[in-house]
Amino acid sequence: AGAIMMLAAKKDGVRFSIAPARLSPSRWVIMLLPLLVPVIIAGLMLASGNRFELPDFQPTAMLLIPGIIIGAVGEEIGWRGYLQNYLRGKNLLIPSYVIVGLLWGLWHLGIFQYGALYAGVFIIGTVAYSGIMYYLGEDNPENILPAIFFHSLVNIGFYLFSALEPTLLLAGLNSGIWFIILLIIKGVRRRGTS
Repeated sequence: AGAIMMLAAKKDGVRFSIAPARLSPSRWVIMLLPLLVPVIIAGLMLASGNRFELPDFQPTAMLLIPGIIIGAVGEEIGWRGYLQNYLRGKNLLIPSYVIVGLLWGLWHLGIFQYGALYAGVFIIGTVAYSGIMYYLGEDNPENILPAIFFHSLVNIGFYLFSALEPTLLLAGLNSGIWFIILLIIKGVRRRGTS
């Protein structure tokens, strides 16, 4: 998928790069939140009387990390590298990150096996992630490395829940927390520009 998007980007004149980025301290905090959100979710689940257990951490589990990163690189070449940058210059009725987030959520077709409501809640989460990654790349939209880093950490966070059944509660907590984080970011940005 990443290679196809690279060809499409070249054809459409969309530029992107994967390079070290200078980020403000607040952006670094946001990029590291995927390490904290699973802890918050686990605490909320335990406090509400739900079961939470970590996956069985075998040394071979470390072999998953390169696959997680490679997957994030491939997806981010397409979602942020090509599509986000392609839509950025268009005059759209809704923010481009919402379109990218909706398509990104639908890309994960397997979520529909848990029902339409679960899929809808999951897609709310991908729209929130997409908005957050839009903010992370706002100063240098062509550089997708912050998005790759954030996406990789989100996927590692999902791995922490791999021992649990995918439930509406789990999806709702995850998507709800990320949507609140997006709203906070938007509020802080709006206050900073006014």
